[in-house]
Amino acid sequence: MAKKVVDPKLQRKKKIADCWEKFLKKHPDEKTCSIFAVKMHFKDLVVSCPQCGFANKCTEPENRSLKCAKCKKKIWILSGTFFRKVRRFQPWMAAIWFIERGVEITAAELARLVSVATSTVLAIFKKLSVVVESQMGKEIDLIASAKFVKSFMRRSRETPAGKHPREEETAAFSQRGNKSDSALHAQQIHRANRAPRPALTQEELDLANKLIGETEKYILSLLSLTPIRFDELHLQTELSIENLSAALMNLELFELLERLPGDQFILGVRADLSLTQSPQVQASNSQKDKVVSRFLDFVRSNHGGLSRKYLQCYVSLLWAFTDKVRWKKGSLIKACVAFREVTDDELIAYVTPLKVATPIALAA
Repeated sequence: MAKKVVDPKLQRKKKIADCWEKFLKKHPDEKTCSIFAVKMHFKDLVVSCPQCGFANKCTEPENRSLKCAKCKKKIWILSGTFFRKVRRFQPWMAAIWFIERGVEITAAELARLVSVATSTVLAIFKKLSVVVESQMGKEIDLIASAKFVKSFMRRSRETPAGKHPREEETAAFSQRGNKSDSALHAQQIHRANRAPRPALTQEELDLANKLIGETEKYILSLLSLTPIRFDELHLQTELSIENLSAALMNLELFELLERLPGDQFILGVRADLSLTQSPQVQASNSQKDKVVSRFLDFVRSNHGGLSRKYLQCYVSLLWAFTDKVRWKKGSLIKACVAFREVTDDELIAYVTPLKVATPIALAA
């Protein structure tokens, strides 16, 4: 009997429909959503007056304001919180609901369900991503934004006029990088997106450990993605020309550095961008390649493309959607309650740095 072929698109639609149905059972309308948000901030709906400190019982939380029974001052219940100035709570609660359950949904799909503009849901996702990003902690990898350049398909305020969205990466490097050579960075983008090299065998690692000594490690600490000339390395290391050449040859053998025209050198495809301590960094590079590949699949499946400006936001969203150990049910709403307000001006000014923070859990 032939196996039944499941259409991924239909399967996706069914997951979204099932998740939305469960959401409506708990939050059927705007009133229940607003009451839920207020209850998350105030236990038993008791709101203390910021003026006199009197504990007021909030009988109509959906109004989001009340008059203090003692001093008669008006109290804005959610003032100073993450949900300040929120007009409709249902889109926010729905976005959080889908993320906490790991059901991937696009801004356009969610906008149709909650009857708001797609731009509104995009802003919601970005503000939620700021909360998620704040929870990354120290267990992260830093990956060059150039690695994600294949996903840059949408324009933003940072995109150079008349240029393809991918040129935003070159512009970002020119503004904040070590060298304003766009041609050089274009070469680095191409290099960063080459097919990943196969992992070194244990025999190759053992040989590398024998050949790579303190001299080679010191040279690696001087290298970056900005080319450095042989004579500059000679001056900085104070090695003889023969010893420096031999050390560079050893590093090049294991692709820990790359030789460019003009006798210039940069970190190789197998070297970590942080100070390299040993050739064993290959495992880390393999994990980073896995994260990039996973992210590109996430973008292709759900968004079609994005702008470089908000790359870090989407990486944070991928973590929230997929890491159900950290982002289990109820965790995101609690994080939002404990967070500050994220303003529209903050989103407008937001620009992804040249190194993108990616949780180690994404490589699992």
